[in-house]
Amino acid sequence: MQLSTIIFAFFLSVTGLIVYGNTVITPESIDTLVIAPHPDDAELGAGRMIMNEVTSGKNVAILVLTNGDAKEFGNYKISRDYGATRKAEQRLVADTIGVPSQQVIILNYPDGYLPRLENTLLTKSEYTGQMRSDLDSYSPGSLYTRSRLLYLMDRTITELNPKKIYVTSNKDKHADHSAAYELLEAVYKNNESISARVYTYQIHGRKFTGAINSDDEKREILELYKSQFHTPEYHDFMLKYANFPEDFTEVFFRKGDEFEN
Repeated sequence: MQLSTIIFAFFLSVTGLIVYGNTVITPESIDTLVIAPHPDDAELGAGRMIMNEVTSGKNVAILVLTNGDAKEFGNYKISRDYGATRKAEQRLVADTIGVPSQQVIILNYPDGYLPRLENTLLTKSEYTGQMRSDLDSYSPGSLYTRSRLLYLMDRTITELNPKKIYVTSNKDKHADHSAAYELLEAVYKNNESISARVYTYQIHGRKFTGAINSDDEKREILELYKSQFHTPEYHDFMLKYANFPEDFTEVFFRKGDEFEN
């Protein structure tokens, strides 16, 4: 190891700085962390909130648990290419709305398997053929186990030390979405140092009520996820989230964590 690398690592350990990609940020610099099971979930459920936070000077990070690569069962190349496309779209969208792409943390766990991960036994994705994360993921080569994913989520949240966390609801009809909530709950209950307020957003199974009030800026952002407009029906499904206000519910994972308003 080169001396310069050792000195830089020592500097980071002393100052508490964290490196993500090519960006150095401090734990205190992250105000809001949005946890998304797949690329596009953060913007579908919380895109307007993210844009408002950025506009007001807040620093936002997005933690994406999978590449969203469940494209074609057994066709590894097509599914991997699809995941790479979705990952690139996520970074482009985040950069467009003011979240630096280096603050988009993608763990590359298997799409469609979040609720089925074994604690210590390896899980193989039948879409990509992989049993560990890509080399360009946040933690390259991480084994597809529940324990490893919980560790990575815990480490990320602890290091970023956000004031607020947004995660998909346990009422969401998509299994990966409700699993993301349950994973965060497990991390939260096992780490008493986490003090962020937690809010949920629902995508699948959400009931849209009230008058349509189109958010043109959010619609333009969602349309950058071109890989998702594979049918007119899904195109309409995506853009519906730009026609109604975002809805969040505060949750409390530990007794006594209720905050005063």
